[in-house]
Amino acid sequence: MHNQFGIRFEAVRKTFGAETIIPSLDLDIISGERLVLLGPSGCGKTTIMRLIAGLEQVSSGDIYMGGKKVNGMDASERNVSMVFQNYALYPHMTVFDNMAFSLKLRKVPKTEMTRRIQEIADKLELGHLLKRKPRELSGGQRQRVALGRAIAQQSPYFLLDEPLSNLDAQLRTNARNELVELHETYPTTMIYVTHDQVEAMTIGHRIAVLRKGQVQQISSPDDIYNRPANKFVATFIGNPPMNVVSVQMSDNGLLFAEQEIILPNVIRAELVRQSGRQVLLGIRPEALKLQLGVEPRSSGFSVKGEYLRTEYLGAQYVHHVAVQQQRLLIATPTPAGVSPHSNVTITASFEHLHFFDAGEGEQRIALFERDRSQNTEYLPQGIAQ
Repeated sequence: MHNQFGIRFEAVRKTFGAETIIPSLDLDIISGERLVLLGPSGCGKTTIMRLIAGLEQVSSGDIYMGGKKVNGMDASERNVSMVFQNYALYPHMTVFDNMAFSLKLRKVPKTEMTRRIQEIADKLELGHLLKRKPRELSGGQRQRVALGRAIAQQSPYFLLDEPLSNLDAQLRTNARNELVELHETYPTTMIYVTHDQVEAMTIGHRIAVLRKGQVQQISSPDDIYNRPANKFVATFIGNPPMNVVSVQMSDNGLLFAEQEIILPNVIRAELVRQSGRQVLLGIRPEALKLQLGVEPRSSGFSVKGEYLRTEYLGAQYVHHVAVQQQRLLIATPTPAGVSPHSNVTITASFEHLHFFDAGEGEQRIALFERDRSQNTEYLPQGIAQ
């Protein structure tokens, strides 16, 4: 990737009156990448997008685009393309005229303009609709017209603010694939705003998870999922979400709902060193195994519980199990064959356990990592099973 069209935020702060939306943001967006801004409503992701576009100005700090400071620069000077949630098409114009609008303003020669619009329309399967008005199109077609209009501008920055949220589930899936393929054809710097984790995981080269205007973690989808930086990221990504429970350190390991989980001494010592006596334990539902009866195994995570119910989600079954006052979710590809109120045992391997500090920030305590070259699990230097 080339760096000439990268974007940098340096200590950017944004307030609206007495309310601080972004307290202080440092962010590097790599030229040519697809960066997804992911987070719940009100986390500041759309504000960041608007700051890039020049629709809002920073309260303090600096924004650089292509190495040039753009503070105070109007939207028209920043050479960005935007696609909004509501598409913002001109109802009195044809599909062709909507897509060609910015090119006409720039006085692009008619022959070149027609060639470019036809090429983009064909890629978006809109070639046969160029003479229609927006009211004659489906929601999915209107969304593609808005994308085509942005692509036609050939701007180095492509900003998309929840552009698929008005589409039904099947259309969203198709549109996600189209977006990725379009970006591979037109490799601009793409910033994509969404609260939908599936969109984020499937579209982004990298994901920036936001909370209250602050980046909690920015990394690849694989890292975000398998090595979440804190409890918030761990529970925001994944469906069903990661189980996170409070546990106490014991002489031999952990106490969870008055049941002891034996840990290797070096792991326990590292947890105590980093986090004291109180720890948050996280386990993804798909990493847990369920068996009838109460025969806890001698190694790994193993607790007894009461089976409550099953949710069938098509591709998987989600089982609800009570461990005293706590509830764990277990995801399996097949039915468990267990009746409600049966006694069950839940198990998991050590390498699937995530530990988070119970204090402020609830940061990850990194014990296990994956050595991808060997496809084996290992503990960092100084920790061994």
